[in-house]
Amino acid sequence: MKSLSQSGLIIRWLQFLLLLVVCWMVMTFTHEVGHILAGWAAGGHLHSADLLPWHLPQSHFEPNPHPLITLWGGPVLGIAIPVLLAMIVRHRLS
Repeated sequence: MKSLSQSGLIIRWLQFLLLLVVCWMVMTFTHEVGHILAGWAAGGHLHSADLLPWHLPQSHFEPNPHPLITLWGGPVLGIAIPVLLAMIVRHRLS
């Protein structure tokens, strides 16, 4: 009986680690998409963007007429996008 509870604990830890990895990837993706959307909204021209999940994403605008808008778009939209999606899902499930 002891080995069953240990295997259950291992499975729970693996599920937690998988959830953590997925959450990290979604967070970095939405954060970078926030930079890209804010940069476009501020009149910048996207020079390059890298959204691959196995390294940190980045985007470069040339020219970037309002770099502070582009800068703050990452954290603001990186929070707003997942929260809005969660609200939509919750509303549809209830």
